[in-house]
Amino acid sequence: MLHGFNIDPPVASGAAAPRSRRPTRTEAALKVDRRRAPERLREAQRAEQIYRSTKRSAAARSDRAEARIHFTQAIHHFKRGISLNISVIKNVPYVLREKEMRRQKAEQVSRQRATEKQMRLDEKLGKEKESRGSTENPQEGERAEDDNEARSSSSHGA
Repeated sequence: MLHGFNIDPPVASGAAAPRSRRPTRTEAALKVDRRRAPERLREAQRAEQIYRSTKRSAAARSDRAEARIHFTQAIHHFKRGISLNISVIKNVPYVLREKEMRRQKAEQVSRQRATEKQMRLDEKLGKEKESRGSTENPQEGERAEDDNEARSSSSHGA
């Protein structure tokens, strides 16, 4: 014994056994919580799974309704496209005739412009010829006329 403290454990006499300590309330609550934790985890996982499945099923129902609308519209548009294509095929000869008429009209306008251009050029050359006619040889003037005639006939044939 040191300064009044008994450091040595008591020596058990054969008659009295040491008492087991009872757990405190906090310790008991912790044990119960530990035992219930796996159960609560399973419940939370089930609730989470149910929440996810209801959420996804609601989204799937919404997508299905939207897809049905789109497919209905697609069928309608497809039928309309087919009927319009049939109409186009039936009317191809008319389209080709109109195209040919436009081409012929454009060629006619082009020929007319070329003719007008040639006439203006001939007039211009005629005026120059008249102004030079008094100073030129009559034989050279005839050659110029022949050249003009050759040019006008070649442009009309083209």
